[in-house]
Amino acid sequence: MNRAIIAGGIIGLSILAGGCGSSPSPVFAKSERVSASSIAGTWVTTDGRTFTIRETPGGGLRIKDRDGNEHTGVLVSIGGRSIIEIPMSDSSRMSDDASPVYHYGLVKVSGDTMEHQGLSAAWLTGQQQLSSAIVAAPLASGAGTVTATDPETMRGLLKKAAADPNAWGVKEVLTRKP
Repeated sequence: MNRAIIAGGIIGLSILAGGCGSSPSPVFAKSERVSASSIAGTWVTTDGRTFTIRETPGGGLRIKDRDGNEHTGVLVSIGGRSIIEIPMSDSSRMSDDASPVYHYGLVKVSGDTMEHQGLSAAWLTGQQQLSSAIVAAPLASGAGTVTATDPETMRGLLKKAAADPNAWGVKEVLTRKP
């Protein structure tokens, strides 16, 4: 069974601090990516965490935190909204039967301010009640995960989330450093 696990909720960009993952998107075709130039730069959260985002050849992005942890990902446009997909698991360390873990967040940039919102645990739990193809679980942090049985189910869930303002968790605000 081909599964994708997503993380969302109030953990926001703080989940970028662990591990390194780099794999092509299991959900979005390369043609669906949008330029990451609008989010390129060095960003600081309100609690002082720093992230550097660079656009990579081929339309991807690379995120590095101040501790040197790196992740690659993509930025896609769904329903006129920018959503970031970041692999959180290291495929080179996974067993054959393990499911890869991805973070999906809504991203909005206005000048030197970026807003980021991960998927809401409550919204994900509600979606589980509507489909046997997904299993949602809240985490102690207030975030949530959902396991989708296949990439097309995940794509449908993300399209639905893009159209629903209640699908997204607490807004994290970052400021671009000069």
